Amino acid sequence: MFFFYTTMQQTELNKDDFNKANKKMAKYRYNHDDIFYEEHPEGDYVSGLEKAYFTDNQYLEIHFGNPEMNSKAQKDIHDALKYIKMLIIKFK
Repeated sequence: MFFFYTTMQQTELNKDDFNKANKKMAKYRYNHDDIFYEEHPEGDYVSGLEKAYFTDNQYLEIHFGNPEMNSKAQKDIHDALKYIKMLIIKFK
């Protein structure tokens, strides 16, 4: 079983402080933005969490997981995680 889902979270931090607070995590850099992630084994699974600052004291969390022995699935997930593109639309 694979899973991949997103949530939007609130933060008291601005973008610079958010990036400083997460700097110990592994990261990808895309479009001048840092995309932080961590993953860890859970039994026969690898589960992970990715975080990227969005806007206005919000950040995007992506939860993901795949069977530990499925290296192709892990590569496919990371290929997607590297290129998270966030379109910011503000409504009036």
